[in-house]
Amino acid sequence: MGLAPAADTPAPPLEKPGWKLTFHDEFDRPHLNDMYWFPAYRSGRKEYFKRIGKESRWVDHNAHYVIEDGVLKLRIDERLPFRPDKSTPCVSCVQTSDHRFGATTSEYQILDKFAQKYGWFEIRA
Repeated sequence: MGLAPAADTPAPPLEKPGWKLTFHDEFDRPHLNDMYWFPAYRSGRKEYFKRIGKESRWVDHNAHYVIEDGVLKLRIDERLPFRPDKSTPCVSCVQTSDHRFGATTSEYQILDKFAQKYGWFEIRA
């Protein structure tokens, strides 16, 4: 017995008794919805290093992804973000918030496009 790919499986209903839907994305456009997603990994660090005159350790902060037929596919390849050694985890990702670092702590910003601490989280993968 084989498993059906997520794209072939009908989506569960959005409404759940006793729960309030706060966010969902069907990935039905060619690019990520920039109202909700940052298509990059720690892009705030890139701006911080530029501001203080140092070269960023990451060459490419952009997420490597494609959206096809309502499916977001992350592409993980040899150009992953910098990591000090091979045992340090690293990712290529999309995020719903980003941290911006200024020259002082008073210039620190958290840019949230969507943030939720508690609730029901569901993903089809």
